[in-house]
Amino acid sequence: MSRSLGFEELVDEGGALSIPEPRRLAALERVECVVVVGASGAGKSTLVRAVKLSPLAAPNGAVEIPPRFVTRPPREGDADGENVFLGAGEFTALVSSGAMAVHWSRELSAGRTERYGFARSSSGKLPLYSANNAWPRAALPHALLVGVYAPEPLRLARLERRSAELWRRAPEELAHRMADPAADVQSWVHLVVHNHGPHEATAGEALIRVVARAVERASAQRRDST
Repeated sequence: MSRSLGFEELVDEGGALSIPEPRRLAALERVECVVVVGASGAGKSTLVRAVKLSPLAAPNGAVEIPPRFVTRPPREGDADGENVFLGAGEFTALVSSGAMAVHWSRELSAGRTERYGFARSSSGKLPLYSANNAWPRAALPHALLVGVYAPEPLRLARLERRSAELWRRAPEELAHRMADPAADVQSWVHLVVHNHGPHEATAGEALIRVVARAVERASAQRRDST
């Protein structure tokens, strides 16, 4: 039960972390990975970077943050080291070889499709996946799903700063991304990190606490199974 997992203990009234549906969290019996999702501009990459810079993801830490495979070329504003850019054929070959732990696709504007995936991990560490709202929700049944929320005006301002190239060359793509309501993530994740207003200063630390608790629970699960 979720009480034994202990994520409720991390939630403070008025804080950056919330539980959108307690029964959904209660149904999560094990944690084998953490998946961060959210609409474009919510601040997923920024918060995952906070974990990456923490002791959790140090060489001797307990967390692995694998790069994400994606079938698009690099663009201005991409977070360093977040993506591995592949052609469609290269991506398909990796899927066919069984090298992907999980993969999915996302429909974009003008009928375009991008494919995403993560390689299988052999490090023994807890994987932290930086994904998006097209994540296949049933793919990894023991994934702790953490949504990042920011209201639409803030998302738009962030996208304007981060993705100036999209503003110039593909305004229809930005419109398509903004049509994905930020609040929808709360209907299917286990936890929500609010990354807006006064919470922006503490959202990164909130995600770090969540991942640290997931590491504790995953370690306890391994001990219990031996």
